[in-house]
Amino acid sequence: MEGLGKAGDVLVALSTSGNSANVVQAVEKAKSMGVNVIVLKGKSEG
Repeated sequence: MEGLGKAGDVLVALSTSGNSANVVQAVEKAKSMGVNVIVLKGKSEG
């Protein structure tokens, strides 16, 4: 995110559980940078 993302961009994050550490970290970083985030996850819990 830091190298390529900028405010106003969109991150689409995919995770089965919604708890994958690398995906969560990317989403948190994106949000702190002003990047819009869309998360798609497969399981209902998480």
